[in-house]
Amino acid sequence: METLQFIDKGDSRIMVGKPEEAMTYYCAALALDRDCYAAWLGMGLALNSLYRYEEALSCYEKALALNSHSITAECMAEYLRDKVRNYREH
Repeated sequence: METLQFIDKGDSRIMVGKPEEAMTYYCAALALDRDCYAAWLGMGLALNSLYRYEEALSCYEKALALNSHSITAECMAEYLRDKVRNYREH
């Protein structure tokens, strides 16, 4: 399978509420292309939905490093930075 096919399968798993399955596909995409913005973004979405916020933030930051113009990655990263910071303060 090609990288984009893995991403499409991951995205479809996210849409039906199966983030663990989605992560399998995003990992496969990243194994083929470590610089795949869409795979890092998808992995962030999957981890976020599993309440694994620090890991999700790391994925969003990697996505931003690859595509600094991504409004989605920037918004999600900022949201999680605040969430993680508030969690650590309490």
